[in-house]
Amino acid sequence: MFIGLAFYIVSAFLVYFDCKRYTVPNELVSVLFMFVVVFGLIDSSLTWYSLILPVLLVVIFWLVSMTGLGYVGGGDIKYLLVTAIYLEPLVFALFLVLSGVLQLLFLVFYKRIKKRRFAPMIPAMVLAVALSEIAYKIGVYPL
Repeated sequence: MFIGLAFYIVSAFLVYFDCKRYTVPNELVSVLFMFVVVFGLIDSSLTWYSLILPVLLVVIFWLVSMTGLGYVGGGDIKYLLVTAIYLEPLVFALFLVLSGVLQLLFLVFYKRIKKRRFAPMIPAMVLAVALSEIAYKIGVYPL
């Protein structure tokens, strides 16, 4: 329970910085990473899948960002890494789908309403984490 509370408190600060400055402070992501790993080890909720999946995702997103096909900031990739460690692999699959849909909605909102070219990614990811956990805990996912 403490890990979830710490995850959402630090994520709230990350949402604030991403919305206001379009930056994700490395210090906060590092603190979040340490919380997730340390309390995951204490809680015995970390598995090998929880550690291998994030590394693969970071490599994939890093390659995508290097090709110039899209813009994903380094802080967004680091937050995705921490989220992959925090969530169970099955829940993480739902998170990826929800995150993509929510990010699309955020982009439409920022382009049409706010007349901005970019939208912060962290708010969509935090909301996707919350919705994924809720869906898993109430039994809606997996079917």
